[in-house]
Amino acid sequence: MATWTVYYDFLDFSKPSVRTGVTGLVPAPKLASRWLIPFYSYSRTMWLTVGILFFTCIATLFAMRYWTPTRVHTEQQILTDNIANLLNTSIWSILKLFIVQPVSDWEIVTGINGSLFMSLVFMASLFLSTTYSSGFSSIMTIPLYENPINTVLDFYESGLKWGATGNAWIESLRGAEDHITKEIVSRFIAVPEEQLHKLSLTYKFGFAMERLPNRNFAVGAYVDYNVIDGYRVMVEDFYWEHCIFMLRKISILLPLFDAFLLRAFETGHINHWQSEAIMQYMDFKVQKIVEFYNYQHQLEHSVEKLTITHLEGAFAIWSIGLLTSAISFIIELFIKKCID
Repeated sequence: MATWTVYYDFLDFSKPSVRTGVTGLVPAPKLASRWLIPFYSYSRTMWLTVGILFFTCIATLFAMRYWTPTRVHTEQQILTDNIANLLNTSIWSILKLFIVQPVSDWEIVTGINGSLFMSLVFMASLFLSTTYSSGFSSIMTIPLYENPINTVLDFYESGLKWGATGNAWIESLRGAEDHITKEIVSRFIAVPEEQLHKLSLTYKFGFAMERLPNRNFAVGAYVDYNVIDGYRVMVEDFYWEHCIFMLRKISILLPLFDAFLLRAFETGHINHWQSEAIMQYMDFKVQKIVEFYNYQHQLEHSVEKLTITHLEGAFAIWSIGLLTSAISFIIELFIKKCID
């Protein structure tokens, strides 16, 4: 049994026999689409930061243009008299800097403030483009996966339901006060083995499992050899406990039993008995697959040549740009023909 303190008022606890952790067997993540690789160079938070910086720079340049004349007073200045043109010019000027393109002299606001602002924006865009290029090249040939569930936080954010044959798996989590643990406990479902086996065929359900010493796992029989390839073990445990024996209060056998446990642990008998139980009562193939589940990932991380699939994202953006520019050019020609 685990060290459930709620029973200590009625029973005495023995010395710990083995350390065990409760983790999750979750659906294996799918490979991310190659055409989305250009967006993986930055995290979501970083993309949000870049977006905020972009629009902040536009607003700042618009305000500076509204209150300060541009450097060269030509007919370009006349075109920027109204707010719509000011906003349009500000957007394109900042966009040029963000993709490390030069701006025209008339686009720079006069005075030290204008020069300083444009210099800072250019330095920021140079830094962003360098880090983006570095990140893009580093992930180009590395397999990426969609929303892998490795930690407790990943499991919480996934919204995945999980379960086992009894509520004993979550007994140690019932007294938790943080909202993450409470949410995880609320998703736990205790159902019979037959129903758990049916859920294992959907690959949309997680299973509680025990992480034992010596790289052994207590995997339920409802997860068999035919479906285990579609699941992965979480790197992080939900919690860990020391397994103990519970005896009646003030038992005269407790000191003798504790001494026996210590001797069995010192001689390695507990680990031997555990390995024998795993070999005899659990699917050995499932054990090996769970233990070496990342072997296939190691093969995928080997060196490989660049192929067209690695560049799908870049070519997709390039194709969209060509198509958009072609359509815009045709529309401009049509408008000009109608005006003439």
